[in-house]
This record gives sequence, structure tokens and C-alpha cells, in this order.
Amino acid sequence: MTKNDLLGELEIACTRWKGPVLSAYLNVDPKNQINWNRDYVPRCKNLARMVEKSCPAEERQALRAAYDRLEQELTTGDAPRGKALIILCDAAGGELWRRDVRKPLRETLEWGSKPYLLPLLEALDEYERFAVALVDRSRARLFLIGLGEIEEVADFVSDRVSPPKSPGSDHPWSEGNFRRRAEEHARRHAMDVVEALIDSERRLGWDRLILAGPLEGRKEVERLLPKRLQSKVVGSVALWVEAKRDDILEVAEEIEAAIERKGEQQMVENLVQDAAKNHAAVLGLEPTLATLREGRIDKLLVAGDFRPKWSDLPDMALWLDEGQTRQEGSLLERILERTLADGGRVEFVWGEASDLLRERGDGIGAFLRY
Repeated sequence: MTKNDLLGELEIACTRWKGPVLSAYLNVDPKNQINWNRDYVPRCKNLARMVEKSCPAEERQALRAAYDRLEQELTTGDAPRGKALIILCDAAGGELWRRDVRKPLRETLEWGSKPYLLPLLEALDEYERFAVALVDRSRARLFLIGLGEIEEVADFVSDRVSPPKSPGSDHPWSEGNFRRRAEEHARRHAMDVVEALIDSERRLGWDRLILAGPLEGRKEVERLLPKRLQSKVVGSVALWVEAKRDDILEVAEEIEAAIERKGEQQMVENLVQDAAKNHAAVLGLEPTLATLREGRIDKLLVAGDFRPKWSDLPDMALWLDEGQTRQEGSLLERILERTLADGGRVEFVWGEASDLLRERGDGIGAFLRY
């Protein structure tokens, strides 16, 4: 998905809208504790109350009608199929534009004359896009993966050299010539694939490249890649050239997950170093809550199994209680809600990164705005 693709899709979907528009960006990952039992619905309602406070009095009735339509979609519409959900609602006609996204987005609710696109455009810039070249010795299929969605952008068989015919049984001396022609055909096909990759990288701007297919085909392509594209190769896997999109996406997401785990490890190591230098970073529950109260958190890092108890809450952070029932698990939910409401981001880390964050920060820490 390119920015132009997105803007074109929105232009078609919203061409009849008269506005104003309520734009909702919600993190709905069912694996995240704060989303169990559709808890993103009351979270969205809280955001709507905040929006209404700054809304002109003459627009509040339209805002409430748009929110009612949004809440109806959240409670009775299809269950989310990703980690984030985007819903744009036209207040005048009640029409919706909905998109499920497989990556987390900055959570917000915005009211304005036009759809609010900044969180999605930010995500398109932030998340790396992967190209997948699925090749054998005569056919190539190229895919683009962005925000967890896969699109096939090319499927071709090279025609610069016709595949050689097998030698007949009565011409055994032509076997060597046949092999040379087969090798030449495969090499020219690989050159065509490389040219297609160079062109797609220039036009679509992908960040990482995965080579897939039988070993000989992908090895030849990798050998012929210019150094700039060789540096973008992050995986090489065996796949049938007729593989289904879902299978290709699954393989790509496994490679992406390994890259993310490595990135998470580096991120926690950077947090530990910055916190030790007192350089816009904190580690541990009490220092994190102190900066949360001041609205200074830019990115909150949480170990995947971190579950703080209300009994662990220091006296300086009793403001989080707000007189509400102290249910098990609700302290973490309160921390995450406050971070998101202040415009911060939340990142859960797993594996070795989670172990390091637990060892050095009891499972929580944050990069600060200042």
C-alpha cells in the first residue's frame, strides 16, 4: 500500500461526504489485556468525551450522532481482524469507511471537516515495507507487504529467451548444448527479475527484500542483485512458485517477527543506557509513573508478562486510583490508557528483551519527550 493508493481509496470512498468527519484510530489487538471483552469501546467513549469538551457547541449534536454510529459499528459490526482499527464516519450521512490494520497505530479520536489521516500516514512511514520475490528458473512473482497486508504487483515469465527443448534420445551429444542453453535461459530470467526489483524499489520504495522459491532460482537472483539491494535482503526461503498469498504472508511475518525481536532487544538496551545516563529515559515502576503524571512519556516499554499489583503502587502514584474499583490487572490498563490519552506510544517486548527489561527495570520503563 502506497500513500497514493491510500489517498486514492479514501477519495473514492469519501467523495460524497459533506462532513464533519469523526476519525477513530483504535488499538484492538485481542492479545493485549486492555482489549479483552472489547474494552476498546469504553476507551473510545472516554476519548469522545474529551473531544466533545473542545467541540463548538453548534457541532456537538452532530458529533454525538457520529459517535453513536461509530459505537454501533464497534459493538455490532464485524470483529476486528488485526491489531488496529480505523473508522471514519461522515456526520451528515452516517456513512463509514473502515479498515482493519495488522499493525498497531497511534490511538486517537479526531473531529474535523475532513478525515484525519496523520496516524495512518505516520504508520506508513514508520513501518518498513517488505518486497517478496518468489522465483524459479522461468517464472517470477513479486509481492509488496505493508502494514501486514500483501499485494501481488507482478507475475511474469521471461520471454527474452525461449526455454530450450529437451534433446531427443537419438541425439545424446546435444545434452551439453541443452544444459548450456538452459543455464543461459535461467540467467537471463534472473536478470529480468533483478530489473523488475530495481524498478519496483524505485517506484514503490520498499525497505526490505525476501527471496523465495527453489534454491537455484533465488540464489541466481541474489548473485545478480546490485549491492544496494543485496543489503536489503533479510531472508531467503524455499517456497513453491504457486504458493498462496496467505502462505507467503505467513513466511514474511515470521521473518519480520525475528527482525522485530532483534529490534526490541536493541531498543531495551538503548533504554537501559539512556536511563543510566539520565538522558530522557526512566526505568522501574515509580520513576515511570512520576513521568506519566507529568505527561512526558513518548514511548512506554512494557515486558509482555508484566502485571503490576495495586499493592505495588507507590504513594506518589495514588492519583491513578481515582476512587475506582481495584480489579486485578486494572493497574496496567490504567497506565496504558493514560499513556495513550497523553499522546504517548506503547510497545510490548518479548523474549530476551522482556527478560532484560524485567532485570533492569522490573518490567517497565519509558523514553521521554524531555
